[in-house]
Amino acid sequence: MLARSINASRRAVMQHRPSGVACLASAVAVPGVPKRPTPAYARFAKAKYEATMAALPEGSTSKDAFRDIGRQWQEATDAELEPYFDAFQADTDKYHSEVESFLAAGGDPASLKRKSPKDKRVKRDPTKPKRAMTAWTAFVKHYMNTVKAPEVKVTEAMKAASVAFKALPPAELAGFERQAEEDSVRYSEEMALWTTAQEAEDRA
Repeated sequence: MLARSINASRRAVMQHRPSGVACLASAVAVPGVPKRPTPAYARFAKAKYEATMAALPEGSTSKDAFRDIGRQWQEATDAELEPYFDAFQADTDKYHSEVESFLAAGGDPASLKRKSPKDKRVKRDPTKPKRAMTAWTAFVKHYMNTVKAPEVKVTEAMKAASVAFKALPPAELAGFERQAEEDSVRYSEEMALWTTAQEAEDRA
């Protein structure tokens, strides 16, 4: 029964899991209002983040780490995930008890409602230049376009790309580092123009 529950929760989490550092961020506590329990996947991500970042190639980003953590979550056994679900269930029971006490003491029910992440998200300026590539991201772009077979899942391809990147001969690695340097120049030039345009707009 526990295995069935974990498998169902695992599927639900992968459909609705938070992205990026939202997995690690704690909710902002409101004085007197019970704090919501941390989901099992967020606990798992926090526990795996540092080791995952350390294992990825130099130049990898948090986004790369969370993508790999998602793969680890999918491949983990029920026994490996059970502690995270047990901790979540224990905190959930505690939360429900605290909510009952909070409401009985005259607490405002509206303060318990969770704000939509969309309300907090800062939209990226579409005119802002795209960030410069690193040697790793340049390699991944090359790998996905020329090596990855259509039937291979992206998660598996990223894992294979990581292994291939670490094994690159110095001459080939230098080529991707050169692409990163050239893109860095492109980014600096475009950012200078964009910043100048923004300042002119602010003065207008």
